[in-house]
Amino acid sequence: MKEPLVVKLAIARQAEGKSFKLYKNSVAARLEDLVSYNTYWKPLAKRLEGMKTVHLAGHGVYHQISFSSLLNPESKKYLADEVYVASIPSTEWLVKPKHKRAIPKVTLLAHPAYGAPASSKPSSLSRSLDLENINELPGTENELNDIVALVDRNKIGYKEFEGPDASEENVRKIAQPEVLHIATHGYFLNAISSTETQFRNPLLQSGLLLAGCQLKPHLTDSRKEDGILTAYEASTLPLYQTTLVILSACETGLGDVKNGEGVYGLQRAFLMAGAQRVLMSLWKVDDESTRQFMVAFYEDWIQSQDIDRAYQTAQRAVRLAHPEPYYWAAFILNGQ
Repeated sequence: MKEPLVVKLAIARQAEGKSFKLYKNSVAARLEDLVSYNTYWKPLAKRLEGMKTVHLAGHGVYHQISFSSLLNPESKKYLADEVYVASIPSTEWLVKPKHKRAIPKVTLLAHPAYGAPASSKPSSLSRSLDLENINELPGTENELNDIVALVDRNKIGYKEFEGPDASEENVRKIAQPEVLHIATHGYFLNAISSTETQFRNPLLQSGLLLAGCQLKPHLTDSRKEDGILTAYEASTLPLYQTTLVILSACETGLGDVKNGEGVYGLQRAFLMAGAQRVLMSLWKVDDESTRQFMVAFYEDWIQSQDIDRAYQTAQRAVRLAHPEPYYWAAFILNGQ
Protein backbone atom coordinates (compact mmCIF):
# COMPACT_ATOMS: atom_id res chain seq x y z
CA MET A 1 0.00 0.00 0.00
CA LYS A 2 1.08 3.56 -0.61
CA GLU A 3 -0.32 4.72 2.72
CA PRO A 4 -1.53 3.05 5.92
CA LEU A 5 -5.05 1.66 6.11
CA VAL A 6 -6.95 2.88 9.15
CA VAL A 7 -9.24 0.34 10.84
CA LYS A 8 -11.54 1.57 13.59
CA LEU A 9 -11.51 -0.69 16.64
CA ALA A 10 -13.81 -0.82 19.64
CA ILE A 11 -14.38 2.27 21.78
CA ALA A 12 -11.36 2.61 24.07
CA ARG A 13 -13.41 3.01 27.24
CA GLN A 14 -15.21 -0.25 26.47
CA ALA A 15 -12.15 -2.18 25.29
CA GLU A 16 -10.04 -1.19 28.29
CA GLY A 17 -12.87 -1.43 30.82
CA LYS A 18 -15.75 -3.90 30.97
CA SER A 19 -14.66 -5.85 27.90
CA PHE A 20 -11.20 -6.47 29.28
CA LYS A 21 -12.61 -7.56 32.65
CA LEU A 22 -14.86 -10.01 30.83
CA TYR A 23 -11.87 -11.40 28.91
CA LYS A 24 -9.75 -11.84 32.05
CA ASN A 25 -12.59 -13.36 34.07
CA SER A 26 -13.46 -15.81 31.28
CA VAL A 27 -9.88 -17.01 31.07
CA ALA A 28 -9.49 -17.36 34.83
CA ALA A 29 -12.82 -19.19 35.26
CA ARG A 30 -12.24 -21.41 32.19
CA LEU A 31 -15.47 -20.15 30.58
CA GLU A 32 -16.27 -19.99 26.86
CA ASP A 33 -15.84 -16.39 25.69
CA LEU A 34 -17.87 -15.52 22.58
CA VAL A 35 -17.50 -11.75 22.99
CA SER A 36 -13.81 -10.80 23.12
CA TYR A 37 -13.01 -11.86 19.54
CA ASN A 38 -15.59 -9.39 18.19
CA THR A 39 -14.25 -6.63 20.44
CA TYR A 40 -10.53 -6.97 19.81
CA TRP A 41 -10.06 -8.79 16.51
CA LYS A 42 -13.11 -8.85 14.23
CA PRO A 43 -12.54 -5.32 12.82
CA LEU A 44 -9.03 -6.41 11.84
CA ALA A 45 -10.07 -9.85 10.57
CA LYS A 46 -12.12 -8.29 7.79
CA ARG A 47 -8.93 -6.68 6.42
CA LEU A 48 -6.67 -9.68 6.96
CA GLU A 49 -8.43 -12.41 5.02
CA GLY A 50 -5.97 -14.92 3.60
CA MET A 51 -3.14 -13.83 5.89
CA LYS A 52 -1.28 -16.59 7.71
CA THR A 53 0.95 -14.39 9.89
CA VAL A 54 0.21 -10.97 11.37
CA HIS A 55 2.90 -8.89 13.07
CA LEU A 56 1.32 -6.87 15.85
CA ALA A 57 2.96 -3.91 17.59
CA GLY A 58 0.31 -3.37 20.24
CA HIS A 59 -0.53 -0.47 22.51
CA GLY A 60 -2.68 -0.14 25.60
CA VAL A 61 -4.91 -3.11 26.31
CA TYR A 62 -3.52 -4.90 23.25
CA HIS A 63 -0.42 -5.60 25.33
CA GLN A 64 -2.46 -7.60 27.82
CA ILE A 65 -4.34 -10.04 25.58
CA SER A 66 -3.18 -13.44 24.39
CA PHE A 67 -4.61 -13.32 20.89
CA SER A 68 -4.30 -17.06 20.40
CA SER A 69 -7.03 -17.48 23.02
CA LEU A 70 -9.70 -15.40 21.24
CA LEU A 71 -12.60 -17.64 20.16
CA ASN A 72 -14.30 -16.80 16.86
CA PRO A 73 -18.04 -17.09 17.66
CA GLU A 74 -18.87 -17.86 14.01
CA SER A 75 -16.31 -20.56 13.22
CA LYS A 76 -15.97 -21.68 16.86
CA LYS A 77 -12.20 -21.77 16.27
CA TYR A 78 -9.54 -20.06 18.33
CA LEU A 79 -7.53 -17.38 16.58
CA ALA A 80 -4.50 -19.67 16.97
CA ASP A 81 -6.20 -21.98 14.44
CA GLU A 82 -6.80 -19.19 11.91
CA VAL A 83 -3.74 -16.95 11.97
CA TYR A 84 -0.43 -16.63 13.80
CA VAL A 85 -0.17 -13.30 15.63
CA ALA A 86 3.52 -12.46 16.12
CA SER A 87 4.02 -9.74 18.73
CA ILE A 88 6.75 -7.16 18.21
CA PRO A 89 7.75 -4.18 20.40
CA SER A 90 7.40 -1.74 17.48
CA THR A 91 7.27 -1.77 13.68
CA GLU A 92 11.00 -0.95 13.70
CA TRP A 93 11.57 -4.61 14.53
CA LEU A 94 10.11 -5.70 11.18
CA VAL A 95 13.27 -4.66 9.35
CA LYS A 96 15.55 -6.68 11.61
CA PRO A 97 16.79 -9.89 9.93
CA LYS A 98 15.28 -13.17 11.06
CA HIS A 99 17.28 -16.36 10.66
CA LYS A 100 16.69 -19.95 11.55
CA ARG A 101 19.43 -21.17 13.83
CA ALA A 102 20.23 -24.15 15.96
CA ILE A 103 19.41 -23.80 19.63
CA PRO A 104 22.52 -22.32 21.30
CA LYS A 105 23.89 -22.87 24.79
CA VAL A 106 21.24 -22.60 27.51
CA THR A 107 21.58 -20.98 30.95
CA LEU A 108 18.88 -22.09 33.38
CA LEU A 109 17.91 -20.76 36.82
CA ALA A 110 15.13 -22.68 38.51
CA HIS A 111 13.66 -23.82 41.82
CA PRO A 112 15.29 -21.09 43.93
CA ALA A 113 15.71 -21.62 47.68
CA TYR A 114 13.57 -18.71 48.86
CA GLY A 115 14.72 -19.18 52.43
CA ALA A 116 11.54 -20.43 54.11
CA PRO A 117 11.70 -23.60 56.23
CA ALA A 118 10.44 -26.42 54.02
CA SER A 119 8.26 -27.83 56.80
CA SER A 120 6.27 -24.61 57.17
CA LYS A 121 5.49 -23.90 53.54
CA PRO A 122 3.15 -26.05 51.43
CA SER A 123 3.97 -26.66 47.79
CA SER A 124 2.27 -24.44 45.23
CA LEU A 125 0.57 -25.43 41.99
CA SER A 126 0.59 -21.88 40.62
CA ARG A 127 3.52 -19.61 39.87
CA SER A 128 1.78 -16.64 41.41
CA LEU A 129 3.07 -14.46 44.21
CA ASP A 130 2.00 -14.15 47.81
CA LEU A 131 4.57 -11.99 49.57
CA GLU A 132 3.41 -13.31 52.93
CA ASN A 133 3.77 -16.95 51.93
CA ILE A 134 6.40 -17.68 49.27
CA ASN A 135 5.76 -21.31 48.41
CA GLU A 136 8.08 -23.84 46.87
CA LEU A 137 7.49 -24.59 43.18
CA PRO A 138 8.12 -28.32 42.64
CA GLY A 139 7.27 -28.03 38.95
CA THR A 140 10.26 -25.74 38.34
CA GLU A 141 12.63 -28.46 39.57
CA ASN A 142 11.01 -30.99 37.24
CA GLU A 143 11.11 -28.44 34.42
CA LEU A 144 14.82 -27.88 34.99
CA ASN A 145 15.61 -31.60 35.08
CA ASP A 146 13.59 -32.33 31.93
CA ILE A 147 15.19 -29.52 29.92
CA VAL A 148 18.71 -30.38 31.10
CA ALA A 149 18.17 -34.01 30.09
CA LEU A 150 16.81 -32.90 26.71
CA VAL A 151 19.61 -30.50 25.79
CA ASP A 152 22.28 -32.85 27.13
CA ARG A 153 20.88 -35.71 25.03
CA ASN A 154 21.12 -33.46 21.96
CA LYS A 155 24.68 -32.40 22.83
CA ILE A 156 23.71 -28.78 23.51
CA GLY A 157 25.77 -26.91 26.07
CA TYR A 158 24.09 -25.73 29.23
CA LYS A 159 24.71 -24.19 32.63
CA GLU A 160 22.28 -24.63 35.51
CA PHE A 161 21.64 -22.81 38.78
CA GLU A 162 19.27 -24.37 41.30
CA GLY A 163 18.34 -23.90 44.96
CA PRO A 164 20.65 -21.40 46.68
CA ASP A 165 22.59 -20.95 43.42
CA ALA A 166 19.50 -19.59 41.60
CA SER A 167 20.32 -16.18 43.05
CA GLU A 168 20.18 -12.57 41.97
CA GLU A 169 23.96 -12.42 42.34
CA ASN A 170 24.45 -15.24 39.83
CA VAL A 171 22.00 -13.66 37.38
CA ARG A 172 24.11 -10.52 37.41
CA LYS A 173 27.29 -12.54 36.82
CA ILE A 174 25.95 -14.21 33.67
CA ALA A 175 27.47 -12.25 30.80
CA GLN A 176 25.77 -12.38 27.39
CA PRO A 177 23.90 -15.69 27.79
CA GLU A 178 22.66 -17.10 24.48
CA VAL A 179 19.43 -18.39 26.03
CA LEU A 180 18.43 -17.32 29.55
CA HIS A 181 15.68 -19.42 31.17
CA ILE A 182 14.36 -18.39 34.60
CA ALA A 183 11.69 -20.53 36.32
CA THR A 184 10.37 -19.04 39.55
CA HIS A 185 7.66 -16.82 41.04
CA GLY A 186 6.97 -13.62 39.11
CA TYR A 187 4.91 -10.65 40.21
CA PHE A 188 3.27 -7.48 38.98
CA LEU A 189 2.01 -4.91 41.50
CA ASN A 190 -1.01 -3.46 39.74
CA ALA A 191 -2.72 -1.13 42.21
CA ILE A 192 -0.02 1.31 43.27
CA SER A 193 -1.22 4.42 45.11
CA SER A 194 0.39 7.79 44.60
CA THR A 195 1.53 7.76 48.22
CA GLU A 196 3.71 4.68 47.74
CA THR A 197 6.66 6.65 46.46
CA GLN A 198 9.01 3.65 46.23
CA PHE A 199 6.97 2.41 43.25
CA ARG A 200 6.86 5.62 41.23
CA ASN A 201 9.22 4.10 38.69
CA PRO A 202 6.98 1.61 36.83
CA LEU A 203 9.95 -0.71 36.30
CA LEU A 204 9.86 -1.35 40.05
CA GLN A 205 6.32 -2.73 39.91
CA SER A 206 7.28 -6.13 38.48
CA GLY A 207 10.05 -8.63 39.07
CA LEU A 208 11.21 -12.17 39.79
CA LEU A 209 11.85 -13.87 43.12
CA LEU A 210 15.21 -15.59 43.44
CA ALA A 211 17.18 -17.42 46.12
CA GLY A 212 17.16 -15.88 49.59
CA CYS A 213 14.37 -13.39 48.94
CA GLN A 214 12.45 -14.49 52.02
CA LEU A 215 15.49 -14.33 54.28
CA LYS A 216 16.27 -10.70 53.45
CA PRO A 217 12.96 -8.96 52.70
CA HIS A 218 13.88 -5.61 54.25
CA LEU A 219 17.47 -4.98 53.20
CA THR A 220 18.23 -1.30 52.83
CA ASP A 221 21.89 -1.66 51.87
CA SER A 222 21.84 -1.23 48.07
CA ARG A 223 25.25 -2.93 47.86
CA LYS A 224 23.70 -6.25 48.87
CA GLU A 225 21.28 -8.41 46.90
CA ASP A 226 17.78 -8.91 48.31
CA GLY A 227 16.82 -11.88 46.14
CA ILE A 228 14.32 -9.87 44.08
CA LEU A 229 15.21 -9.01 40.49
CA THR A 230 13.01 -6.05 39.57
CA ALA A 231 12.31 -5.08 35.98
CA TYR A 232 14.49 -2.01 36.54
CA GLU A 233 17.42 -4.22 37.52
CA ALA A 234 16.73 -6.60 34.63
CA SER A 235 16.97 -3.70 32.17
CA THR A 236 20.64 -3.24 33.12
CA LEU A 237 21.72 -6.84 32.42
CA PRO A 238 24.19 -7.43 29.53
CA LEU A 239 21.96 -9.31 27.05
CA TYR A 240 22.99 -7.96 23.64
CA GLN A 241 24.04 -11.43 22.46
CA THR A 242 20.95 -13.15 23.89
CA THR A 243 18.68 -14.90 21.39
CA LEU A 244 15.85 -15.59 23.82
CA VAL A 245 14.87 -14.90 27.42
CA ILE A 246 12.31 -17.33 28.85
CA LEU A 247 10.46 -16.18 31.96
CA SER A 248 8.75 -19.33 33.15
CA ALA A 249 6.75 -17.57 35.82
CA CYS A 250 3.44 -15.84 36.44
CA GLU A 251 2.37 -12.46 35.05
CA THR A 252 5.81 -11.67 33.61
CA GLY A 253 4.27 -10.08 30.52
CA LEU A 254 2.36 -7.48 32.50
CA GLY A 255 3.46 -4.01 33.46
CA ASP A 256 2.31 -0.44 33.81
CA VAL A 257 0.62 0.34 30.48
CA LYS A 258 1.73 3.59 28.85
CA ASN A 259 -0.19 4.15 25.63
CA GLY A 260 2.22 4.94 22.83
CA GLU A 261 5.20 3.75 24.86
CA GLY A 262 4.59 0.03 25.35
CA VAL A 263 4.50 -1.82 28.65
CA TYR A 264 6.91 -0.89 31.41
CA GLY A 265 7.46 -4.30 32.91
CA LEU A 266 9.68 -7.35 32.65
CA GLN A 267 9.08 -7.84 28.93
CA ARG A 268 10.19 -4.29 28.16
CA ALA A 269 13.09 -4.55 30.62
CA PHE A 270 14.66 -7.62 29.01
CA LEU A 271 14.23 -6.16 25.52
CA MET A 272 15.83 -2.93 26.74
CA ALA A 273 18.72 -5.03 28.06
CA GLY A 274 19.32 -6.27 24.51
CA ALA A 275 17.51 -9.62 24.28
CA GLN A 276 16.17 -10.37 20.80
CA ARG A 277 13.04 -12.14 22.03
CA VAL A 278 11.22 -12.73 25.31
CA LEU A 279 8.81 -15.58 26.13
CA MET A 280 6.62 -14.70 29.13
CA SER A 281 3.18 -15.12 30.71
CA LEU A 282 0.15 -12.85 31.01
CA TRP A 283 -1.61 -14.52 33.92
CA LYS A 284 -1.07 -16.93 36.79
CA VAL A 285 0.18 -20.14 35.24
CA ASP A 286 -0.34 -23.72 36.33
CA ASP A 287 2.92 -25.33 37.45
CA GLU A 288 2.57 -28.64 35.61
CA SER A 289 1.17 -27.27 32.34
CA THR A 290 4.02 -24.75 32.29
CA ARG A 291 6.52 -27.60 32.53
CA GLN A 292 4.76 -29.38 29.65
CA PHE A 293 4.80 -26.21 27.56
CA MET A 294 8.52 -25.60 28.09
CA VAL A 295 9.56 -29.18 27.33
CA ALA A 296 7.50 -29.21 24.13
CA PHE A 297 8.96 -25.83 23.16
CA TYR A 298 12.56 -27.01 23.53
CA GLU A 299 11.89 -30.30 21.74
CA ASP A 300 10.53 -28.55 18.67
CA TRP A 301 13.11 -25.76 18.70
CA ILE A 302 15.89 -28.35 18.67
CA GLN A 303 14.27 -30.10 15.71
CA SER A 304 13.03 -27.14 13.64
CA GLN A 305 15.52 -24.40 14.62
CA ASP A 306 12.51 -22.06 14.45
CA ILE A 307 11.39 -20.28 17.64
CA ASP A 308 7.99 -19.28 16.23
CA ARG A 309 7.17 -22.83 15.17
CA ALA A 310 8.34 -24.18 18.52
CA TYR A 311 6.08 -21.70 20.30
CA GLN A 312 3.02 -22.75 18.31
CA THR A 313 3.87 -26.44 18.73
CA ALA A 314 4.11 -26.01 22.51
CA GLN A 315 0.70 -24.34 22.60
CA ARG A 316 -0.85 -27.24 20.69
CA ALA A 317 0.85 -29.81 22.90
CA VAL A 318 -0.56 -28.35 26.11
CA ARG A 319 -3.92 -27.76 24.48
CA LEU A 320 -4.30 -31.49 23.77
CA ALA A 321 -4.14 -32.20 27.49
CA HIS A 322 -5.84 -29.00 28.70
CA PRO A 323 -8.29 -27.49 26.16
CA GLU A 324 -8.99 -24.30 28.13
CA PRO A 325 -6.91 -21.24 27.09
CA TYR A 326 -6.02 -20.67 30.74
CA TYR A 327 -3.51 -23.51 30.42
CA TRP A 328 -2.10 -23.18 26.90
CA ALA A 329 -2.43 -19.49 25.98
CA ALA A 330 -0.81 -17.81 28.99
CA PHE A 331 2.60 -17.48 27.36
CA ILE A 332 3.27 -14.87 24.69
CA LEU A 333 6.35 -14.42 22.52
CA ASN A 334 7.61 -10.90 21.88
CA GLY A 335 10.44 -9.61 19.72
CA GLN A 336 11.88 -10.52 16.33
